[in-house]
Amino acid sequence: MTYSIFRDIPNFIKFLFIGGFNTAVCMLLFWLLNRTGLNYLLSSGLMNVFGVIEGYILNAILLYKSKIRFKDLLKYGNVYLFAFIANLLLMYGFVTGLNLPKLFSQILTTGLLTIINYQIIKLFVFKVKN
Repeated sequence: MTYSIFRDIPNFIKFLFIGGFNTAVCMLLFWLLNRTGLNYLLSSGLMNVFGVIEGYILNAILLYKSKIRFKDLLKYGNVYLFAFIANLLLMYGFVTGLNLPKLFSQILTTGLLTIINYQIIKLFVFKVKN
């Protein structure tokens, strides 16, 4: 039996909802940290670290029904480090190389990386077979 990407759509939609919730909580955390007078760069850094940890925990529990493991959290964090670097490279290529508008380039990059992150997290972090 061959793998069908359409069979995976419900889980991908859950992944998107978890990511949206995680983003909203992270923005709230950033706002709260700024309100306390914390430097915006430190606030952003703390928000990102929190977001990776929260995203891993939410995906492990709600989507993959997996135990929380520090080793898997590190893998999850590496996926998002890869995504950050890939985001910069893709943006540079789209804007500088292809002369695409910046906002469109970021939307396109975010869409591509969301699909790629989902697949890498599923296969590499949580080891779900297709």
